[in-house]
Amino acid sequence: MGSARPSEYMYRDLKSFAHLSNIEAAQILLSDRPFAGGAAPRDRALKPTSLSRDVVGAEPGAHSLRFFADLPACALTITSKILGRVTGPDARERVCAHYREVAPGMSEALDACGRSGRLYANAVEHVCGMPLLEERDRCSLHVLLFIATGCLGDPRQAAQIVEDFARDKLGSSFRTQATEAGEGLPEEGEGDEDVMLGLERVKGGAVSPSIYVLDPAGTEVGTLADVPDVEADVTRRHLRLWREGGRWLCADLGSTNGSWLISGADGSRRRLEPPVAGAHGAELRPREVLPADVLQLGSRTQFFVIAVTGR
Repeated sequence: MGSARPSEYMYRDLKSFAHLSNIEAAQILLSDRPFAGGAAPRDRALKPTSLSRDVVGAEPGAHSLRFFADLPACALTITSKILGRVTGPDARERVCAHYREVAPGMSEALDACGRSGRLYANAVEHVCGMPLLEERDRCSLHVLLFIATGCLGDPRQAAQIVEDFARDKLGSSFRTQATEAGEGLPEEGEGDEDVMLGLERVKGGAVSPSIYVLDPAGTEVGTLADVPDVEADVTRRHLRLWREGGRWLCADLGSTNGSWLISGADGSRRRLEPPVAGAHGAELRPREVLPADVLQLGSRTQFFVIAVTGR
């Protein structure tokens, strides 16, 4: 199932795990509200050709959220059907384990479509670690993340739907476990407006060949951000980088485990200060970042800063 689109991967899994046919799953997931001058999306599920082409095989982003029914309600319905089939005292644990097991396949499907599979994998880990009053709710959150990603083809939007539901209905949220991330680390010209910067992930002392080119308007790094190639102790929106007045700047976004700027010139390490409350909300406290610097997020994530040419 690795070469499938996210929607195809979702429908195949719902068929094998929830024992829902494509038409049954579509009738749960699609909206029954007619579009202007046309039929309701759910009516498409009654037409096999349209179901296969426009729903099951839809390109990521082909349909907006209004094309679908209320996805949290859909997740509860599908979870109930799954738990009607997966029985026993450990049923909920087995359901959660299933969605951890299929996460790599959904991630691969997203990557194949140019979407961030790593972001989806990070969101799955956030669901696994969410503090919940009722453990049974974790099943529904896993299902919600899976179907929202499959329907929309957008793991970031899907993660936001899960977090909004968890906050509004379950009194929980995505949280990053605090660690001893930066213990022992000590605590900074005008730049060239044409210089573009990129980030290369450092793992085990080696630099990854992948380069994340930074957007001058702003790039965020974190488990659910623009650059999600990070470890679990990194916050979902951990660090922001942007260009201002010819200089590249970086700022911690109020992360749980901290950020450090390691100078490429002299090796000094300085912790990035968290935002402070201001008249217009939280105000960032940026530092300039230069090629050859290293950014450390939490205890295990480092990026090497490089100058790049062309985009």
